Amino acid sequence: MLPLLALTVAQRAAVGDIAIESSGIESALNWMIGYLLHLKQDECLLLLGTRMLDSKLDLLKELCLRKLTTEEDKQSLRDKIGLLKGLNKDRTVAIHGIWQRKGGPTSLADLMRLEALPIQEMVAVHEKSGRELPASELENLAKRLEAANMDLLNFFIWVFAEALTGKPRGA
Repeated sequence: MLPLLALTVAQRAAVGDIAIESSGIESALNWMIGYLLHLKQDECLLLLGTRMLDSKLDLLKELCLRKLTTEEDKQSLRDKIGLLKGLNKDRTVAIHGIWQRKGGPTSLADLMRLEALPIQEMVAVHEKSGRELPASELENLAKRLEAANMDLLNFFIWVFAEALTGKPRGA
């Protein structure tokens, strides 16, 4: 927890925004998958409750590809899912990574001397993948997650507009 003290208030708030956006993405994915499978909310949560975000994105992609009729729509979906999967890798690092100075872990002595922890040098490192995310990217990641989530959700509603609203797409 101590390394988080080396992040600015805005960067710590951005970590919170990333967590909130993650929750919003999970809810949107659950709703879209539930809609496509004709599941009630409790059935959907039973099916998807323990699945990770990447797995839900893969499932949504496969379900949608079976229903989409134009290659343009299919490619647009692949692009949107691909973007979210890429952003999810950074999200995983931001939320689950170990915050440390760029180049390696910080000693307790360095933690006690805050001048040894320049804010711009803080990074989160994911233990398994080794992927790094600089603290300076946190706010941008939160905004990109929100935008990508809304883009996918709007695409989904537009593509399945007729089934959702009873009106033809584009009407």
